[in-house]
Amino acid sequence: MNSIEHKQTTKRKRIGIYGGSFNPAHKAHLNISNMAISRLELDEIWWIVANQNPLKVKSKDNVEFKHRFNSAKEIAKANPKILISDFEKSHNTYKTIDTLELLFQEFTTYDFIWIMGGDNFHIFHKWSSWQEILRKIPIAVFERPNYLDIENAEIYNQIIAHKSDNADELFNGNLPKWIYITGDSIDISSTEIRNKNPEWWENKNNR
Repeated sequence: MNSIEHKQTTKRKRIGIYGGSFNPAHKAHLNISNMAISRLELDEIWWIVANQNPLKVKSKDNVEFKHRFNSAKEIAKANPKILISDFEKSHNTYKTIDTLELLFQEFTTYDFIWIMGGDNFHIFHKWSSWQEILRKIPIAVFERPNYLDIENAEIYNQIIAHKSDNADELFNGNLPKWIYITGDSIDISSTEIRNKNPEWWENKNNR
């Protein structure tokens, strides 16, 4: 995990997994992470920088891993509970379901929860094995500007029965379970940054 050793402990730890391209990382990622740590009482949150997003393989916006990884490190340094990980790259995984399987194998004393923004919730049905992901890990969906109508998401009616209003319930009992968390959201996106500055890694001022 980005040269940081996560040693197994007898104490169970709550870990948020925030996966993404981080192309680039920005203040909204940090804001969601801060809320997740507070509202879900997480010990840490791990930003797993995607080796390659399967939904963006042919995208003209693909940027080298090192630039995306460094942008995550720069933004996340504001909170020591946020750790930046090259787990997917070092394990040569591309799909979330495969990454989760390896995480569960390596970190058996941790309780994981998947963190995502409302924008990704709207395309979650396009993820490989999304139903299996729901059966393996609880999910916390965070409000994002322009994606406030989560009830219109493709999968909403299929999973509404598993929605929880209690964060503690997410870590107990059977899955699937998910929660929707609202709060002060920041209106910025990686797409917006790239559109304004295609070579964003040369200029950090607008993130």
